[in-house]
Amino acid sequence: MLLVIKSLHGLLQSSSMAVLDDVRTTADHLSFAVPAEHEADYLALLSATDIAAQAVLSQPDYQPVPELSAYPRTDVHRPDPEANRYRAWAWKVSIDGKRGGVLDGKTVCLKDTICVADVPQLFGSNAISRGFRPISDATVVTRVLDQGGLIVGKAMCENFSHGPCSHSTPFGPVENPYAAGFSAGGSSSGCGALIGSGEVDMGIGGDQGGSIRIPAAHCGLVGLKPSFGLVPYTGVLSSEPTVDAIGPMARTALDAARLLEAIAGSDAIDDRQLGAPSRSEVMPYAQSVLDSRKVGIQGLRIGVLKEGFASSHLHSGVNQRCRAAIHHLAEMGAIVEDVSVPL
Repeated sequence: MLLVIKSLHGLLQSSSMAVLDDVRTTADHLSFAVPAEHEADYLALLSATDIAAQAVLSQPDYQPVPELSAYPRTDVHRPDPEANRYRAWAWKVSIDGKRGGVLDGKTVCLKDTICVADVPQLFGSNAISRGFRPISDATVVTRVLDQGGLIVGKAMCENFSHGPCSHSTPFGPVENPYAAGFSAGGSSSGCGALIGSGEVDMGIGGDQGGSIRIPAAHCGLVGLKPSFGLVPYTGVLSSEPTVDAIGPMARTALDAARLLEAIAGSDAIDDRQLGAPSRSEVMPYAQSVLDSRKVGIQGLRIGVLKEGFASSHLHSGVNQRCRAAIHHLAEMGAIVEDVSVPL
């Protein structure tokens, strides 16, 4: 849209006759004619558009202003190795949210792709030798704090947030909290390790091709890549705008639902959010989880993806545990069926 505005603005810098020549040429290219008696109307419409274009182009770029007085940042530091046993912290910080809200008192870590004003950002890399310190908060940062969350730090991610394992940062591999020397998954590896170990209650990861779901699976968590655009990506380092997503990671479905409820909804900035609900229209996800406990899973249809068990790399122990869980769900009354989604 901005390119169109700039083009129209440039077009109308020339004389009216030159503009009319362009109108005629464009109309001819599109196989229709502009009657001579309508040419003045076209000029008037284009002139009005140019006035609007100049007004837009004269405005400074919008830069969200962080609420530093309401939410001051204290104790910003890189933790010592002994305080970073899984190498999962990128930076520590203390930011207290409001009292009350769906996240009241919950400690939260953020994948180090999510901007927090005045807190350095590594992006899983040491390529930027002078460092990068954001000047704005991502929308989800403010929402977490508004809902009572306590932000306690930035969680390490894989190098430039790419990679399904947890070995690509220049600061050493992120350890699985359940098995030293094993992968925590990626690229939201730090979130997986910190939440899985119990150091924090919940976190916001990022996911383009599995980067929430893989570490959640590795570290025994509930990890959700939300529907595209449900959670605003404003203030988060992008990998690919058509698949960028951030979402909750937690040890329970209820905590994941609480966090999703806190951060979902349009912010009127992120253009990925076409059709997203307003904040006031966000579903009560946490209550939905609580309500589901009353009815159980009797009759719930669950699909078991055949392709998920077809890999030659599938560990027999993982296969057995998954099959046992599936069998338990069926015993509880769920309707379990194999499904196939071939690639």
